Amino acid sequence: MPFAIVLAGVLAIALVVFAPKAAYAGDIATSGGAKYYGIESGKVCKKVDLTGNKKKDKVKYTFKSKKLTVYVNGKKSLTFSKAKYCNYVSVFKLKNGKAFLAVSLVNKKGLLDGGVYQYKSGKLKKVIDFAALTKSQKGAKSTFGGLASIDKNTVHVYCEAKQGKSYLNISRDYTYKSKTLKPVKKSLQVSRW
Repeated sequence: MPFAIVLAGVLAIALVVFAPKAAYAGDIATSGGAKYYGIESGKVCKKVDLTGNKKKDKVKYTFKSKKLTVYVNGKKSLTFSKAKYCNYVSVFKLKNGKAFLAVSLVNKKGLLDGGVYQYKSGKLKKVIDFAALTKSQKGAKSTFGGLASIDKNTVHVYCEAKQGKSYLNISRDYTYKSKTLKPVKKSLQVSRW
């Protein structure tokens, strides 16, 4: 295995193990009236109305035996059965009051999984797929990503990916439009390093 890949893996593990809790608990920048709440495994978050019934909901997740399960008001709402590790689970509210759930995890193949979910018709539905950001980049494999920032009614998401011997940072902005989050532009922002 090339030295650079091994070194990158060791550094990533060291960052998760030794970094301050906020670095991997999902704390991100918010402005313009948007709110963000990271959730700890096993703890209940009662900060936003995720279901749209004008009452604050109880959101919780558990991560056991490579299985991540998200509960909304005590009901199992999402399950990821092949999770290697969880980057974060959080809820956020846009300035317009619309709330979403964000889940970022790495699956057993070492690839990014999860996304942003919106409660519709009694279920959480994926409205942003973090790993899908890499699909436009031929041969790219997403390794990490999630929310970068939230401003008013706009969400900035990103992912890091490996493409051959290069690494990519891919990002896109989404704004609340037509009752959901939609891309601001069709094109992605891609930088190579």
